[in-house]
Amino acid sequence: MGEAVVVPKAKFLFEVSFEVANKIGGIYAVIKSKIPQMLKYYGDNYIAVGYYDSGKAKYEFLEEGAGVFKKVFKSLEKKGIKCRYGRWHTAGMPRCILIDVTSFRHNANDIKTELWANYQIDSIRSDNWFSEPIVWGRAAGMLIEELAANCGMQNSVAHFHEWMSGAGLLYLKKQKSPVATVFMTHATMLGRTIASFDEGAQDEFSKGISSGKNVDPKKAYEYCVEDKHLTEKACAANADVFTTVSDATALEAEYILAKAPDLVLQNGLETDRFPSMEELSYLHTKYKAKIVSFLRGYFGAYYDLHIDDPRILYLSGRYEFRNKGVDIFIKSLGQLNNELKQDQTKKDVFAFIFVPADSGGENMDVLQNISLYHSINNYITEILPDVRERMITSLDTLASNKGNINLISDGEQAELKRSYLEFRSKKGASAPLCAFNLKYDQNKDSVVRTLMNEGLFNREEDRVKVIFYPKYLSNSDRLLGMSYKSMSIGCSAGIFPSFYEPWGYTPLEAAAYGSMTVTTDYAGYGQFIEKSAKSTKDQGIFVLKRRGKKDNEVVSALTSILRKIIFDDKNDIIRRKNHAKTLASLADWKILAKQYVLAHNMAIDNVRTTK
Repeated sequence: MGEAVVVPKAKFLFEVSFEVANKIGGIYAVIKSKIPQMLKYYGDNYIAVGYYDSGKAKYEFLEEGAGVFKKVFKSLEKKGIKCRYGRWHTAGMPRCILIDVTSFRHNANDIKTELWANYQIDSIRSDNWFSEPIVWGRAAGMLIEELAANCGMQNSVAHFHEWMSGAGLLYLKKQKSPVATVFMTHATMLGRTIASFDEGAQDEFSKGISSGKNVDPKKAYEYCVEDKHLTEKACAANADVFTTVSDATALEAEYILAKAPDLVLQNGLETDRFPSMEELSYLHTKYKAKIVSFLRGYFGAYYDLHIDDPRILYLSGRYEFRNKGVDIFIKSLGQLNNELKQDQTKKDVFAFIFVPADSGGENMDVLQNISLYHSINNYITEILPDVRERMITSLDTLASNKGNINLISDGEQAELKRSYLEFRSKKGASAPLCAFNLKYDQNKDSVVRTLMNEGLFNREEDRVKVIFYPKYLSNSDRLLGMSYKSMSIGCSAGIFPSFYEPWGYTPLEAAAYGSMTVTTDYAGYGQFIEKSAKSTKDQGIFVLKRRGKKDNEVVSALTSILRKIIFDDKNDIIRRKNHAKTLASLADWKILAKQYVLAHNMAIDNVRTTK
């Protein structure tokens, strides 16, 4: 028998997030990728509500006239809230309302006063990182209230994401609006902060719950996040349904927010939009060749590379050095480097660390190296037609053994020699660790400092060579010149040894792109795989055990995994990649989206029960 069909009880759904058509972090990907499935349930009665950023909106938002919302928009504009109606320029082209609060910001202190009076949210020390979302959130709540009252949208659910939209939810509850509310925390503000500073954070969360205790309220003040934490806590307590994204954050929320989520709603992907394994095989070869060309330009100015069928690893994410497991990754690379040197392995392993930092322009040595290498390649491409012609016209000479074929003229040889000598002018030195200039002392940077502490200097004798790339990837940059998608497909494996990871889109995306992947048992996605995977055969996705382990044990375990990735033969690698791709399909929105509708239905039932 098939699974029961889920039918929405609400006619309208408002998806409310600061990241609607406004990419800031991972929530943008969650909402955007889920939209096609939401449209299957709600059709054109699905409306995304977001923050208006003029710079981003021009790329993401197709504005239309106000239409049936004209009366509501005019009423709100008199209060300083300017609403823009149109379509989010993404799959499904959903209806979208973006709120411009430029003329509403002066109400910030009044809103904060009300939040204190009604919900004891202490914002006396808050700054604009709190004020702007709170003002926008209130405006979103007022918009939904007006739409329900004046546009026949009473039978609605408003799904609010994170504390940044929380003022809207709290406003609707205070106004006793008929709109049902769902609140979702993707990661608690205080939990993430504690994890960034406290190595025992994960144990604190689990031990606290098992002993029936909650976090000490003073901690929010110690870390200066009391305004955001208290907003989040009030939303969890007052929403008709409280949800989160994984079992990991469910535990955290119960400890930090003093309320267990009503439902866990995992994040997913539209796996149909990712290339098939047949396509990925071709694309991997194509993009890997481009990455290898970059590596030759980056390192080749200093020494020869052992680059036959190289293994290329990468880590990506926010610059949360411990939370994202950057520390573990670098220490494991250092351990691997020492082992490979002791084994006298003539094999270079390459690792990228794609973590955005406060950086300026490209490192000029790197830019020069890449430019010179491209010049040599371009010159060879330019003379190839002449070389081909010389080969064809010299076939008789070759067949009769009457002499040698001079394929390259003296002038061409001289030009190639001159260019190559200029390119190899840095021979004997070490390649840079960072591809860009940092706007602060590089030696004080956590990534660079730890690389050096672990003996990773990009010397010729180092078998593991590392590139810290502190910029968002783009096809238009002058170094790697690749999108994140292309890079992910071209690499061998994505390594994400997170200490704190509420869900973990990066390992899921890597697997969907047919790449081997490492996640951890602290990550929501790692826990999902441990629960959902019926077989660990071929291990395309490795779940690194961090729970209850010391860092040195985790480093050694990761090094063991990296050795498998490096030394497995091509057939093993292909099997692992196929397995990773298969496991990624378990987190398809086709499977997971219905849980969101169940949460919406629960909210509708809870509102009806309380009437």
